Amino acid sequence: MWYQLLLCLFIIGMLWYVKDDGKKTKFVLPFSFILITLFFALRYEYGNDYWHYYLRWDSGRLVEGDNRGTGETLFYGFMQLFDKYYKFVIVHTLLFCSVLYYLVKRHVAPQYYALFFFMFMSMATMSYNMMSAMRSTMAACVLWLNIDLFYIRKRMWLPYSLLVIISGFFHTSALVFIILPFVDRGLSIIKPKPLFALLVIGMIVNVFYARQVYAIVLNFSDTMMETYGGYLDIDKTGGATFFGMLNRSFMLFPYYYICMNKEIFKQENKKKYGYWLCLLLQ
Repeated sequence: MWYQLLLCLFIIGMLWYVKDDGKKTKFVLPFSFILITLFFALRYEYGNDYWHYYLRWDSGRLVEGDNRGTGETLFYGFMQLFDKYYKFVIVHTLLFCSVLYYLVKRHVAPQYYALFFFMFMSMATMSYNMMSAMRSTMAACVLWLNIDLFYIRKRMWLPYSLLVIISGFFHTSALVFIILPFVDRGLSIIKPKPLFALLVIGMIVNVFYARQVYAIVLNFSDTMMETYGGYLDIDKTGGATFFGMLNRSFMLFPYYYICMNKEIFKQENKKKYGYWLCLLLQ
């Protein structure tokens, strides 16, 4: 974790040094992503799920007595294409970083590059989880490109829906994005301050009552309970809850900025408002 923070500080330092030189800033962004790609591609025992996925790969997709992920066939099929686990980790990193670079280049203004890298590298819920939870990372890549191509640029519901379904074969939770158009519409009509208050309440519920909400959702299906019920046994009390709240509190700053500048977002590009808010909520 300390190496990651040092890399974050180094990248932010570079961006700060060249902030007034547009030509240099243009080269610092791809160079920064090269460093991040190397850092994550060469990782070893990084993340809670590193060995878990290794066992899946080594056993041919499933560990004996563990049937989680049986519906996420695209992820496990992709994993089994590689004869060495480290090759899968490298290619997984290259795909993820390439998609993220494309999105940052397209949607983040140069003056906010440093803020992006600070949030991405310093918050456990972003870079650490994305490298640890490989299934959801690959699903997120499909979703991000899907939203960019078929929700922001053009509203094309059929390819958008199909790609959401495809992303669900990498991680089942991605299927919830089928309701993005309705969520986007609902959020766009709520006033800024009540919207921010809802986000704060959602964050508190996520930290302190996630297990209870999770149990309610899993009880809708015996298959889901059998597949993901093990997560209910994870301890989220004491220090874990405190640091979870501290970590997620960083998100209040972009939440507040987006909510308070809601009308500006809508005037400049009506489609981007809901896009950024949904990415943050994810």
